[in-house]
Amino acid sequence: MPKSVFNILAPAGGLYKRRSYQEHPPFTTPDCDNVWLDDAIDGRERVGSRPGFAKINKSAENLGGAVRCLSSVAWLDGSTWKETLFAIVARVAYYSTDNGENWGTASGSSMGLPGTGGGPLTAAALHQKLYIGDTTLDDNGTIKVFNPSDNSVSAISASEGTPPKDCTVALAYRDRLLMTARYSPADGDDTPHMWYMSRSGDPLDWDYNATDALSAVSGKTSTAAELGEPIITAIPHGDDCVIFGCTNSIWTLRSDPNFGGTLDNLSQRVGIVGRNAWCRSPEGWLFFLTQDGVMTMPPGCGDTPRSISRERLPADLLFVQGDSPFTVSSAKWVSMAYDTRFRGVHLWVSSYTAGDSSHYWLDTKQILTQDSGNVATYWPMSTENDEDVFSAYALDSAGSPTRSDVLLGGRGGDIRSFDTEEACELTSYVDVGPLSTTGRRGSYLDGRLDQINVVLANTSGKITYEIRSGESPEAAFDGEVIHSGTWTKQHQLTRPRLRNPYFVIRLSATGGADAWAFENITALTEERGKMRYQS
Repeated sequence: MPKSVFNILAPAGGLYKRRSYQEHPPFTTPDCDNVWLDDAIDGRERVGSRPGFAKINKSAENLGGAVRCLSSVAWLDGSTWKETLFAIVARVAYYSTDNGENWGTASGSSMGLPGTGGGPLTAAALHQKLYIGDTTLDDNGTIKVFNPSDNSVSAISASEGTPPKDCTVALAYRDRLLMTARYSPADGDDTPHMWYMSRSGDPLDWDYNATDALSAVSGKTSTAAELGEPIITAIPHGDDCVIFGCTNSIWTLRSDPNFGGTLDNLSQRVGIVGRNAWCRSPEGWLFFLTQDGVMTMPPGCGDTPRSISRERLPADLLFVQGDSPFTVSSAKWVSMAYDTRFRGVHLWVSSYTAGDSSHYWLDTKQILTQDSGNVATYWPMSTENDEDVFSAYALDSAGSPTRSDVLLGGRGGDIRSFDTEEACELTSYVDVGPLSTTGRRGSYLDGRLDQINVVLANTSGKITYEIRSGESPEAAFDGEVIHSGTWTKQHQLTRPRLRNPYFVIRLSATGGADAWAFENITALTEERGKMRYQS
């Protein structure tokens, strides 16, 4: 019988669940966990274990609860610019001046920050201070201000007018402080569709009766008008526009609402599921999670959202219940952040109660360079329950050649980031296949897998391999392990000699082991005659 030799390259296309097993695309995997396209050894694109999830806060075991907000503010101390990292953990505000290693408690935080009802919050840096939305019932949900010069938190003190209350989204836009109201029908909230902006250049002026172009403005007083459904989040895009993500629609407010600004609809079918369910790349690409999965918009403020997840994961990431409205018992904490160090998007969908969370690493190099059909590749990750991420924040000064610049606040109060100098503590694996022992004639002919030659990375840790086989591609994927072993050297040879028309190879390593990666596998197969199905 004729023998064939073929190379099996790493599945650089990531997880794929759309087509049938028979037509599974080359260079993708039907199942994986805790592996990335860029290996943790030297960053080459060859698939291997993800970097370790390293704890940043060294001064204490943890900060004492769910991390609901991470942000930072730059400020001038005399003639020196400094940067302070800010966190809201449960009901307490903390600050750090060393990128999250050591934390102190902000004075004044006992006033009730950040409120009742739980859920994520956002903060906006403006004029060397940080402004935080609040929903505290005991002081009527007043906007809070963090002053990094004395590390204090206080309620905003308006110079003119009345600031909005019960707001959970804060951002800076055209030198204004922009706030949006919370969505909580259970509390009788009847203004979740409203947005508010302070006077340009003065976040303490909320006088909507002023008539000059720089005056405070809201959806009720602006010619741009208010929205027709609850606002879940607001996304700034420089001074060009603000994108409002609603429950079932997306809008863009272009220019200044007091100076010819217009409110245009981008989608009437999908909305953004959470306050922090979005991020931008350095090139200006916007990524966000909708009821229809992950979508993206290219730089600018006028393009229609485009799906990038259902093409590969048709049933995953659909209809996630985020902040619309947020209920602690059933809502998901959705956080997204772009990682400059590893060039991709962190997507964390965490349940408030442990055990029901989904985490993905989106490798976006393909979509940004448009060499993969404008579709990101997806790499699922698992974590321990206390590591489930509730807030994510990109802080450039926290990154290094080995460590991510994205800080991740967890369920248990720890701040973490991915670091290639740390080992992955959980089991990592990737399935290669399904592959045929008879080329494209696997449904007609039977075959045998005689030999496998594997090439690992030079400094790769040991890899456990398992080979499953079956009479169909799906049977091979779901089948029992027929042959297994361990590869410990850069070049390895294995003779499984198993007979079936299809096979799948799983490569894995236990948690805490050295980082691993592989270059390619060469398989020697042999046709063995007409297939005789046992059924």
